[in-house]
Amino acid sequence: MGENAMPQERTQHQQVEEEIHRRNLEIALLNYAITAAASTLDVKKVLRIGCDVLTHILDISQAVALTLGEEPTLPAVAVEYSLASSVRKQKSGRPSRWLSTMEETPTENLIVGWVVEHKAPLVAADAQADPRLAHARDLIRERGIASALILPVPARDRVVGIIELNATERREFGDQDLVLAQSVATAIGQAVEVAQLYRKLQRYADSLEETVARRTLELLTERDRTQAILEALGEAVVVTDVEGVIHYVNPAAVELSGFSVEEVVGQGWQVWQGDSQPPGFHLHVQEYVRAGQTWRGEVINKRKNGVPYNAAMTVAPLFDPDQPDRVVGFVGVQRDITPLKEAERLKDQFVSNVSHELRTPLSVITLISGNLETLYERLDEGKRRKMIRDIREHAQVLNDLIGRVLDISRIDSGRISMERQRLDLAQLVGQEVKKQSPLTQKKSQTVRVVGAKSLPVLGNEGQLRQVVRNLLNNAIKYTPEGGRITCKCMSLDSGQVSKAGWPGSAELPAGRWAAMRIVDTGVGIKPQDLARVFERFFRVDSQGNVPGTGLGLSIARDLVRLHGGYIAVASTLGKRTIFAVYLPLVEVE
Repeated sequence: MGENAMPQERTQHQQVEEEIHRRNLEIALLNYAITAAASTLDVKKVLRIGCDVLTHILDISQAVALTLGEEPTLPAVAVEYSLASSVRKQKSGRPSRWLSTMEETPTENLIVGWVVEHKAPLVAADAQADPRLAHARDLIRERGIASALILPVPARDRVVGIIELNATERREFGDQDLVLAQSVATAIGQAVEVAQLYRKLQRYADSLEETVARRTLELLTERDRTQAILEALGEAVVVTDVEGVIHYVNPAAVELSGFSVEEVVGQGWQVWQGDSQPPGFHLHVQEYVRAGQTWRGEVINKRKNGVPYNAAMTVAPLFDPDQPDRVVGFVGVQRDITPLKEAERLKDQFVSNVSHELRTPLSVITLISGNLETLYERLDEGKRRKMIRDIREHAQVLNDLIGRVLDISRIDSGRISMERQRLDLAQLVGQEVKKQSPLTQKKSQTVRVVGAKSLPVLGNEGQLRQVVRNLLNNAIKYTPEGGRITCKCMSLDSGQVSKAGWPGSAELPAGRWAAMRIVDTGVGIKPQDLARVFERFFRVDSQGNVPGTGLGLSIARDLVRLHGGYIAVASTLGKRTIFAVYLPLVEVE
């Protein structure tokens, strides 16, 4: 009895050791499954690890792992074991025929549908006779499946995959086997969930990155488009923060103010404000715009060189995109209206001067005609004729004034004739001198025409005659009796050194010019008046009681400019005055 007991005890002890070894191996494989699955974020690798561990634990060589999406779609084969060679192969496209892949969707596949619905393993120790596999009898016989274990891969409240294990020899799956298999499947499921979440996060990150890149591109495009518009604007644009510190100026602002971008960015917006604004003006504008209002008005600013200019200015608030009621800066737009203001000033001056010039002869005519009417019977014939001559002289002054005002009006409105023909400026000057001989003879003045006998130009004959006539009349009026007037014509090359006695010749553009000057020995013009002699209605102080409208030289200047020419003046007070006209010379063919 004792001798028989000893081998039996040794056998039991050996069985216990084998069981302990097997359990340790299972625990080691389970730990491997948990750690290995957690070390990767690839779903297929996770499921492959699950197949590796389960086939080793259960000693099964046929296995397939499928992934299931959140919707009932075609199960995707992650890994499968070849029935013939038992070698692992990862495939793409449609999987081989397995119990879990007989139909396309879990709802159509009764086996997958059962596992998904019950979230429990489908254990078929006798696959040939199991009623749950009755619809798969042909496939079971074809593949020689004796036993099957189909495990759900759970993740929280859903099944994320299926692991199908098939044996070609019938075997039982004990409770311990099922507990261990489910533990492996649970560990795999958690790893699959993490991997799927990572994939979703990666897709979201890629989508977010794409969205950010697209939005950034849109913002850059919008910024470039806005900047291009600002750069192309003719109005000066200034952008400041809410404290009025300049952050941006466009090229028009640089051109208008004379300050460079570097000189104004970071400075207060008052950098080019003039001193003509009333006290508190800048503070008033800032407070107005900070309240969300747009300020509009006219200001007098100053350029970098200190020269003032008139500007129509609009200052509007810039709002915070995240807080629409919060003002974060200002944008100011300036338009130079200096020429407009100057035109308004000249218009007012013109109207005032015309009114004055008209009033003087009209007053004289009214006074003389009234006296003539009242005293007619008591006046002798000589006095009557004298009064009538005075009326006619002042009427002629009115007529000349009105004619010249109409000339200016036609010039300003562009209604003056622009027809041009080939003319000889030298001959035209000689003809006008002869026409004015009665006036020069009356004052015993000597007039000479010297220089070139022919100067071909393109011009309007009537307009050029008016230019010469106005200059001659001016010389005759301001030259005393017995004085001399010399008219000289010559061709002039602007490439040569400036000709002495020819004012303005040094500034002529390149080319050949027909030059005409009129030199008198008259009273001359003060240096401070020379720059204004071509202004309308301007008459120098040295004129004494010489009659005139102050429009002749202005009209002459405008007509010369219309011909593409230039006019200039030089004078020595009490000695002489020189007026020079330059017109493009027509080359002789």
